[in-house]
Amino acid sequence: MSKLSEYKSIEEKSAFFDENIVVNTKKEFDEIFDSIKVDEYFGISLFDTSIFRGVSEAKYKLYTSSQRFWIENELKNQKVYYHDFIRKLIKNCKIWNNGSVPDFFKHSEIDINNSLAYLSYMQHYNVPTPLLDFTDSLFTGLYFAFHGINVNSSNDPIDNYCSLYIVDISEPYLSATYRQFTPEAKRELEIKQKQEEQKVLTNNEIEKREIEFDSILQSYPILVIPSTDNSFKIINNLNISNQDGLFLYNSDDRKPIEENYFSILNDIEIKIGNEKFKRRGFKKKFAFCINFHKNLKEYVLFQLNQEKTNGDYIFPNVNNLAKNILYRTLMEL
Repeated sequence: MSKLSEYKSIEEKSAFFDENIVVNTKKEFDEIFDSIKVDEYFGISLFDTSIFRGVSEAKYKLYTSSQRFWIENELKNQKVYYHDFIRKLIKNCKIWNNGSVPDFFKHSEIDINNSLAYLSYMQHYNVPTPLLDFTDSLFTGLYFAFHGINVNSSNDPIDNYCSLYIVDISEPYLSATYRQFTPEAKRELEIKQKQEEQKVLTNNEIEKREIEFDSILQSYPILVIPSTDNSFKIINNLNISNQDGLFLYNSDDRKPIEENYFSILNDIEIKIGNEKFKRRGFKKKFAFCINFHKNLKEYVLFQLNQEKTNGDYIFPNVNNLAKNILYRTLMEL
């Protein structure tokens, strides 16, 4: 089984992440936390233009779960094309349990031909997908950075840190991918779907039509996918809603998203020239990165609890729904 590549030091991460800083003390955390909460840090308005991802180990590169599965199980040696692997996952999600998932989508008014909806659904049930979870919420991002970490001293310095990644989606390349989900994009897709519906489809064409959104997925190496836009509705479970979740899609089979992004932007710079590259506001580094010492775990989780961000909210247990509602109602009688 192959191993995933990891960062060997905090310093190594600076090749792909801006402001790759280290936070060791409560005072340092408070200064950063307070400045972020007032909506300004790193010179950007965070709550308008940024998304967040917390990772429990600073050494982990930002691989999607399908990349991890693909690499660790050496599926490339089976002469299988990575995107065919993704297609088959989507196909088998559609037919699982006599079509229970598309039936659920129909009742929820989710397009049953929307591949992103299936990928989103599978993502939250631990099926490998090319999606990376991000959130609009700073608090949720921080929670995921610290939740579940083991605070054990290590001789390898990077093992003592978790990370928060802050991606500015107003950056021109990411902003362009985000616009794929505007109302205009929806209208273009609807026109295309109507044209398809007027054709007599063979079984082969039906299979292609069912994953037609895959044509967009393969057209963009990286996509920012909002969860709240009804054009491509992917809020299909309570976790996504409570976690203010959205996704980044990474089309590459081996490069983590920060390396894929760097490669894409490097190609753009070569194509248009350095001067135009800078003038248009492109940046080669994928995200800002804050590396927090794990010894801050209890302090940070306490601060987040004051902001009503905790495990009960992030991971709502619907099995407790009846018990909790009934208890509260009886207490009010």
